[in-house]
Amino acid sequence: KQRVGGGLRRGLLSADGIAESGWRIERDNLLLTAKIARGAFGNVYKGNWLGTVCAVKQIDVWSLQDLREFESEAALLSELHHPNIVQLLGVCRHQSAQGCQEMLIVMDFMEKGSLGEVLIDRTCELSWQTRRQMALDAALGMRYLHSLSPPVLHRDLKSPNLLVDSLNRVKIADFGLSRFRVEYTMTFCGSPKWTAPEVLNGETYDTGADVWSYGVVIWELLARNVPYGAGTWKVTGAASEAGDGPSGRQVP
Repeated sequence: KQRVGGGLRRGLLSADGIAESGWRIERDNLLLTAKIARGAFGNVYKGNWLGTVCAVKQIDVWSLQDLREFESEAALLSELHHPNIVQLLGVCRHQSAQGCQEMLIVMDFMEKGSLGEVLIDRTCELSWQTRRQMALDAALGMRYLHSLSPPVLHRDLKSPNLLVDSLNRVKIADFGLSRFRVEYTMTFCGSPKWTAPEVLNGETYDTGADVWSYGVVIWELLARNVPYGAGTWKVTGAASEAGDGPSGRQVP
């Protein structure tokens, strides 16, 4: 069910509170069937939870900071309910064989992977109508986040964080860098190719920074290419800081 403009309760899903929450999943009921992505935080797996195919984000917790990041992402996901936001199915806390706390976030499984992967796969036919709908899906998800009270800034909106299901529907995922807007913020985060100039320049920013990132995603949908080509972090950053988006010459 879509909820627009509702209020958010913050910090409800602490690690200690998982056992008492309705989101708890028993580790014995969760089967990890294939690794589908790897990141600095841990891994993402295709899984099966009591007959439901799911995606499982595994986070190895070695420090208090790791724990806080897990709590923040899980708590936020538990409060988001929209057709264009990846839905939380549950969370699991488990002692790994390596001796650290293994935290698992169980979510929707999106069959086609990320939008970025879909766009660079030239064997995948995407009509203009399909790409238009993909753009609309992402916009609706972003509008929902910004309509909440307080607004939620994704802060890393990009094609790798937009997931695609078997019907080419798009949902926003990966809320590890998201935060509630408290007036304005100055913390740098995100991926330079998609990051707004004001963020790269260390200036205050708000939901408009997500809108810039969304604009880069629109360029990707039109060009089916990587923004700024193979440019280095410095080259990309310099272009973005100057307010120069990706070149329109690559758009058919």
